[in-house]
Amino acid sequence: MKKIIWIVGPSASGKETFIRYALENNSIHKLFNWKGVVSASQESLKNTGAYDEDPVIKQRENILEEVVELTKKSDIVLIKWQYVDSKKDRPERLKALLTRARHSAIILQVDKADLKIQRQSKIWVKDNGNSDQVIELEFDYIQKFYNRFKENFPVTFVRNDGHGGYKILP
Repeated sequence: MKKIIWIVGPSASGKETFIRYALENNSIHKLFNWKGVVSASQESLKNTGAYDEDPVIKQRENILEEVVELTKKSDIVLIKWQYVDSKKDRPERLKALLTRARHSAIILQVDKADLKIQRQSKIWVKDNGNSDQVIELEFDYIQKFYNRFKENFPVTFVRNDGHGGYKILP
């Protein structure tokens, strides 16, 4: 059975790093018991926006068609989630397109203090982009995602183990 996996977390939590690591490192495959070809939605990696009206956000619609195509050659497809994907019902719409696939999410867990440090190196962080208020808002987005999708999408919580690997949380 094909697997469609949304990689979820606040900005700068390491979603893209996780995806790239999964593509290059079999230890992730073993951790999740993934078998077969793993690919990633390049549309989800390159089309990231900073605000709702960002023109790049509209290009995220291409994720749906791209993932359908990727499933023709891949067993597992990883997608970098953004809050706008939930606002536009992309996970549900993709599930409706690929009814025979198993859809799930991996939520990357990160401490707020660590996240604040990680965000300092990001060029998109402006004056308030790293404030406690903005970080709290992003954690609220993740909680909303979890509350909304836990019934229809199996969710796994994962943390970077600090040694170049990941561990599944209970």
